[in-house]
Amino acid sequence: MKIVFMTRFSYLGAGGWRSRASRDAELLFQTERLDKRFDLFEKITLPSLMAQTNKDFDWIILSSSKMPEAYRCRLRQSVSKLENTGRRGVLFREPRHVGGVFKRAIQRIYQPDDLVSSVVLDDDDGVSDDFVTTCREQATLAWEQREQGKDYVVTSFPRGYSLVLADEGANLTERHVPFTNLGLTLTARADCKRNLFSMGHKKIGERHPNYLVEKDKPFYLRAVHTSNDSRAMVPEGAQPVGFAEAQEHFSGLDLARFS
Repeated sequence: MKIVFMTRFSYLGAGGWRSRASRDAELLFQTERLDKRFDLFEKITLPSLMAQTNKDFDWIILSSSKMPEAYRCRLRQSVSKLENTGRRGVLFREPRHVGGVFKRAIQRIYQPDDLVSSVVLDDDDGVSDDFVTTCREQATLAWEQREQGKDYVVTSFPRGYSLVLADEGANLTERHVPFTNLGLTLTARADCKRNLFSMGHKKIGERHPNYLVEKDKPFYLRAVHTSNDSRAMVPEGAQPVGFAEAQEHFSGLDLARFS
């Protein structure tokens, strides 16, 4: 089984869980906004992949052909720091449907009968140190136990942490949301027509073959801040988590800098 992370980075696109900024080039490429996106990407997303206990995974980053050249170079340089893994690369594309771009990339990279687990990883979120190992194990189970006649299955990792960033400081809280897009994984042959960015993730439990991984441990770190691309909220009463406790699961991140 191949594991491939799919990340959008300031992509001026069509469809695929769009934010207001993703439809407005002037807003999307503001210097202040790009600097903040890179700060989170380089402090959370990238180091979480660098810390994986299993480096057998690939990574596709989708960005915009209209991104300023200096930031395009910075993105390539950041991604190049991820060493000793499988394929990794940045695609700079004109506005297209996100799901279609990722689907064509997967079909180009892999053989048609390769079994591929594609994982959503936003550019300001991270995954736990053992995510690749756990994802391969759980996605294999999901594939073996999928509904008869289905050529794909979606695996959900509901449990993680929210890292709430504010001017007055940061805090961590527990999060449990079935079919959240964080770590959401689609397992299918590489030639399958399905792609997670073409699905409404909140409806996956109702509309698609699925498998929930209910384990008492966090699988992702979700950053909540003023420029989230999706509507990010922390439920009232969410249980706090100590930074030292979280550090055990996200060893590549310097969480102390946020505390």
